[in-house]
Amino acid sequence: MADGRPASEGDEVATLRFRPLHMRIHASFRPRKRDRIPRGCRPRRTQRRNPAGRRRTGALGREARGNELNRYERIWLGALRTLAAIALVSVVGLLASACGPDAATRVAGRVLEDYRKKASARPLPPAGSVRLRLSPAGEGAGEGGIAIIEWADSLYRETVTSAGVSTVRGIQAGKAFFTDEDGVTRVGSEPMLAELRTRSYFWRRAFLFEDRERAKLSLGPTDEKAVSVRLRPLGGNELTLFFDRRTSALAGAVSPRFHLAFESPTRLRDLSRLPAIGEITWSGLPTRRLPDATVGGWHGRFSQPAAEAELIRTDGGISLPASISGVPARLAIDADADGPLRISPELAKKASLTGRRDVFGRVLAEGATLQIGTLSMPSLHVEIRDSGSPGIDAVAGGVLYRETVVEIDPSGGKARLHDPARWVPPEGFGRNVLDDDGNVPVALLFRSGRRLRLRVGVPDPSALVLSAEIASELEIDGPAPSLGGLVWGTLRLPPLPVHLAARRFDANWGDAGGIAFPLLLRFHVFVDMPHRWVYLSPAGKP
Repeated sequence: MADGRPASEGDEVATLRFRPLHMRIHASFRPRKRDRIPRGCRPRRTQRRNPAGRRRTGALGREARGNELNRYERIWLGALRTLAAIALVSVVGLLASACGPDAATRVAGRVLEDYRKKASARPLPPAGSVRLRLSPAGEGAGEGGIAIIEWADSLYRETVTSAGVSTVRGIQAGKAFFTDEDGVTRVGSEPMLAELRTRSYFWRRAFLFEDRERAKLSLGPTDEKAVSVRLRPLGGNELTLFFDRRTSALAGAVSPRFHLAFESPTRLRDLSRLPAIGEITWSGLPTRRLPDATVGGWHGRFSQPAAEAELIRTDGGISLPASISGVPARLAIDADADGPLRISPELAKKASLTGRRDVFGRVLAEGATLQIGTLSMPSLHVEIRDSGSPGIDAVAGGVLYRETVVEIDPSGGKARLHDPARWVPPEGFGRNVLDDDGNVPVALLFRSGRRLRLRVGVPDPSALVLSAEIASELEIDGPAPSLGGLVWGTLRLPPLPVHLAARRFDANWGDAGGIAFPLLLRFHVFVDMPHRWVYLSPAGKP
């Protein structure tokens, strides 16, 4: 002891009592007598000696030990460090959650909340419908129409009817489907599915749910008249909603191939593709059970496995002889013609076909028959309009691609239309995947890892036709633009001349451009859109 007298047992107890807490706690870990290891079974310890060679015993040993920690103290301090680390992580998490999204996202959330409160708007139920009355938006007013939008859980359907013709698009079993003017139903592509998911998200007002169905939210462009927010629905395209700054009313909705401009809560202008004016006349619970969509409805009748016709080359395109409602005609093949068969007014007059102008300004007639060799397609709808090319009486694209395997044989100078049910893929041809954008065949090409979705077989003097946005991304410019490094399946294409089209394609939707016939005629081609394959072989080879 400090006063020179020997340490007693009471002094040891006092010393232990006034030790710091972490030094006293280890005493509670001492094993009870009945739990102690028998003396003969204890492991042999190696005695540690001090520099003077004496064993550390008694009070002098404890003082000489200094700041060294025994086993129990190390366990206690390790537990303290673990608790401190957990507390630190918890505090960081709480601070991060308190910060939340950035300021712009919070502003976008307040914009949606203001719209919900001031317009008394709320999300629509899991099953519902919206009915719109359509009227023409441009010159040459035609008949009105009706648009019916229906949904039930994961099912979605849009039906548009005008001038006695109906088209349907929707989502079923997680896939897009569409029914064209002739009643043919087919499965759509991934870009079509993304568009329909975005439309479903908007019409159901899913952006007003508290979690917005997990759609990503950000603040869009703002000016003195309107403020906008951007949403990215799961599996859909980016959707931009515009709101009036003064009234917080919904002013517009913009997404690839989906563009609405609102004049009032119930009156809008649809500028998606063909303009029309719509008025919401009903919004509420469903009025029927949604029917199941079934692929089929074909019109083609083959008396032989294939129909053959002469292949006629035109300026940047191809055509072949045909007969429409008994009138001889020169028919051009064009992948851009995704709607009904197009015929000229002169041919319509000769065939005694009279049409009705629909709400979108198209003149449609029914009951036409297309005959190409041994292929007959009765009861077709046709659109009466000028072909735009001298000497061409009619234009067909989706009408042929949806029901036949289109063969283009430049070396033999023939075009053949095969029955998909009896056609056998040829040997010695390279096979590449083909997509389907509403009766339009789309090839998948790559350049430095960048995928390009290009329509197969569009008329143009150049080898490729690209949208201005894609050309800018690929840094294509100059007086004679060209593009190299393209890979089509196993084919590496040489540098190709490019024609830039400003408004012909929608790159944001997934429509990058087209493969023109000057490039396509370098190959012997089978376009099998019913099975979604294209077969290629350099012209002159099997």
